[in-house]
Amino acid sequence: MPDPAQIELGGQLYFQMCRQCHGPELQSSGAGSFDLRQFPPDDPQRFRESVMHGKNDGMPAHDDILTNEDVDALFAYVVATQQARQARKP
Repeated sequence: MPDPAQIELGGQLYFQMCRQCHGPELQSSGAGSFDLRQFPPDDPQRFRESVMHGKNDGMPAHDDILTNEDVDALFAYVVATQQARQARKP
């Protein structure tokens, strides 16, 4: 389980680098980006590969900007946000 500081860092990175395409609270803006609400929370390796090396034509590689720790924090934020959304559902 990630610690709150890791999730906080992930949230900051998400806001700076991911929110424009993936939308607030992981809800895609409809611009063809992957809806992170649907990302498998048990597949951190797939997340790392997509973030660091890019995916298809829409997702650029970020291996020149982000560290492994940054990607771990982003993944922790995505999973924590998914869990919080699930907890809010009736």
